[in-house]
Parts: sequence; structure tokens; C-alpha cells
Amino acid sequence: MSPTLSILITTSLYLFHLARAGPYAGSTVSVLIPFTEAGSMTTPFSSRYHIPIQLSTGPPGTTINTHHVYNPFVDTGSTGLLLPATDIPGFTVPTGPGAERGWQYLTSSKTLYGGWWIEKDVFFNANNDMPIVKSTVKILAVTERTKECSDLQIHGDLYTCPESPSSDLRDFHGILGIGFGRRGPDQPQAFPDRNPALKASTIGGRAATWPTFHRGYQIDQRGITIGLTDENMVPFTIGRQPYAQLENPSPGGSVSSLPDWKGLRSCVSVDSSPCVPMRVLLDTGVTESYLHMPYSFYMDGSTRVDWDFNRRIHKTPIATGSTTYTLDATSRVRINFWPLPPVGHKNEDFSVGDAATIASGVTPSLVYFWVNNDANRFRVNTGMHVYRKYKVAFDSLWGWFWLAAAADCPRSGCPRCIPVHSCLQSRLCTDETPDDDPPCCHAAEENAECERQREECRWAGCY
Repeated sequence: MSPTLSILITTSLYLFHLARAGPYAGSTVSVLIPFTEAGSMTTPFSSRYHIPIQLSTGPPGTTINTHHVYNPFVDTGSTGLLLPATDIPGFTVPTGPGAERGWQYLTSSKTLYGGWWIEKDVFFNANNDMPIVKSTVKILAVTERTKECSDLQIHGDLYTCPESPSSDLRDFHGILGIGFGRRGPDQPQAFPDRNPALKASTIGGRAATWPTFHRGYQIDQRGITIGLTDENMVPFTIGRQPYAQLENPSPGGSVSSLPDWKGLRSCVSVDSSPCVPMRVLLDTGVTESYLHMPYSFYMDGSTRVDWDFNRRIHKTPIATGSTTYTLDATSRVRINFWPLPPVGHKNEDFSVGDAATIASGVTPSLVYFWVNNDANRFRVNTGMHVYRKYKVAFDSLWGWFWLAAAADCPRSGCPRCIPVHSCLQSRLCTDETPDDDPPCCHAAEENAECERQREECRWAGCY
């Protein structure tokens, strides 16, 4: 049999199995990359989470540098690993035709990062008892940073902030950008092939390849889980929960076949306003929310909605004459995540300024607000508190996005049921003191109880 025919038959059999058993049947490889603060943050997502990483000593394929551990914060609002160039041993500014200047502008903090893209092996879990994950990606070695850059100017491949002086990098410890759909003028090089969470090459020393490894990740209060499996997708797929089909994949980069999916869609209303369709970002990098609404807009591209968002929404400028506002306390914000009701049922609903739900619920610490009439600029950034209500799963192969209840799960996961076999000798079991009998005397009951607890745990959104 020819190799080509063998591959076709194998692929056909796998796809047939997939159609019968579900999209993650046969996918068995995954690993948790825990947050540094996972066990110490009393209320989840009260501040940024960090993940320790290490780099290769040189280019990909060289040994791990065990002497330097970086601790970047996890950011779904950007794509790519940013580290101070001065903290990367042996870094020199690249020269020659392969040298690539790099820029990232984070709109929420109005901070511009500049540097050079260099290729490295990135290692996760090198100092805990989880399997080590190695991702081979280009990282941005940051050589300059400009804070409070409200006057960003783009001239070809040069980004500048003429009225804002550069800041030093002494308090910059790195950003682990794992977001999708972030590529645009602000982040021109936010390709999915620069996302370390999507570029795992080995897990526990073994190649991370399809079909046993399904590329994608999950985020919950424990950390980032790399790899989607039949087991860990149960909280998202159980009961045929709806998922969002992301839009318009395009080649992820010049050397990558990863699709570049667009961001999640949503519909947002404030108080009694109509619900405005827009992109939504569930951002682990900020506690605030950022909302861009229209003066007026066309529903479904044809029906004009004349509702004066500028006058009828209660807001306060952050400074005299500013066009940036914050929503007033008690303003009611509702974000319906795609797919929209009645098909979907996932949403974020909060009252601005409610101290109790800022502290422990989904309410962001502040809601910044703008109005404009460019439909391409309507968007909302929820901030990180939404992760108190939902855990998320992103399938980078098919462009699927799920939300599931963020249950308070056991750190060790749901119970793994090991079958209890009946006793070979019935004399081991006595009627006088059944509680003292060995487990084999109650094999059926023991097995049933474990399965009941396991199913209850999984229905709660754990795995």
C-alpha cells in the first residue's frame, strides 16, 4: 500500500470515528499550566495572574536556561510573549534580511512596546510537578516602552508617540499574550503562530501532534490548560451547550498554518438602550471594562435605530472637555455572548459601581465609555471579572469558543474511578460489622457511588 493511500485511509477512519463520537474523541493529551497565584488569591481574578516561564539558552533546539525564570502576567488582550531585552542573556539587536522590528500597542493602558522579534523555545512547568511544555515561537524582546501614549502615530513599520516621553523598563516583567483575533493596526504582528499557548511542540518530552493533541486551550481560576480532550471538554459540551463559531480564518503567518480567527461576537445594552452588536474581549489583563457605543446605528445593516446613546446614557467625562467618559453608578450593563438568545444563554449582567459584585462578582471596577459612528469600532472589553462566572475554551483548529460555569472545582479534579472488584472469598465479609468489611464486599455500591460523584462533579463544570 502506498504511503499516500495509507494516510487517506487512516484520515478517513479517524474522521468517521470523529463524526460518531464527537470532535474530541481520540484527543487525549492535555496539561495544566498553573497560575502562580492560583492557590493564594482569595477571590479569583481580583488582579492579574502570572505564569513562570524559562527560555532556551540560544535559538530553538538549545538547552533550557535554568538560571533565569520570568514571571509575565497572562493577557488575553494581546498576542505574543513580551520580555525585557535586557533580561534575555546574549540578546543583541538582530541584523540582516531576517531582522524583524516589533510593536505592540495596548489600547486599555495606552502603552506602546517596541523591540525585536527573536525565535526561542519557551518552557512552561519547568519548576512544578506538571509535564513540561515546550513552545517554539518568536518573542518580542522589548527595548523601549512609552506609557500614556494617547498620540500614537504609525508610519510604515515605525510606531511613535511624539508627545509622550519613553519610559524605562525597570518595572516591566513581561506579558504572556494568549489572545486570539487581536491582529490589527495596534498589534500588527499578533499572529496566532506567536501565541505560546497555541504553539506547544512537546508535552512531557513527547511531540504534541494531531490527532492525540487537539490544539486549543482553556482558562479557569487554576490556570491555562493546553490541549482539548474528550475528558476536559465535558463541562463545555455536556447537555449540548451552544458554542460560538468564530469568523473568517486567514493564514496565521508567513510560516504558520494556524488560522487567525476573529474575536467573539456579542450584543451590548446599557439601561434601556437597544442591544448593539459588537466584538467582545474577555480580557485577563485589566479589572476595568471599556465600551465603545454608537451615536446611532443600523440594525442588520438596514434598519436605522435612532436612539441617542450620547445623550441618554448617564456618564461623566474623566476630565473637563474629554471625550472619554465613565458610566455613572447604577447604570445597568448587559452583555449577551454569541450565540445570542434564544439559542445561547451566556451573558454578563451588572450594575455599575456595585461594591459587592466588584469585589466578588462580574462587575468591573470601572466602565470607560466612548461614542462614535464607526461600526468597525463598536466593541467591549469586559475586563477580568467575567472569569469569576465563566471558564472558557478556545478551539484554534475549528474556530469554536465555549463558555461554561466557573464552578469551585477540586484542585485534583473530579474523582478518577478505579473499579472495585468483588471479594474472591466471601468469608471476608461479615454481617455483624459491615462498616469494617473491606471495599470488595460492597463493590457494586462503591463503584456506583464514585460514578455518581464523578458525574455530579462534571455536571458542575469541573473535570
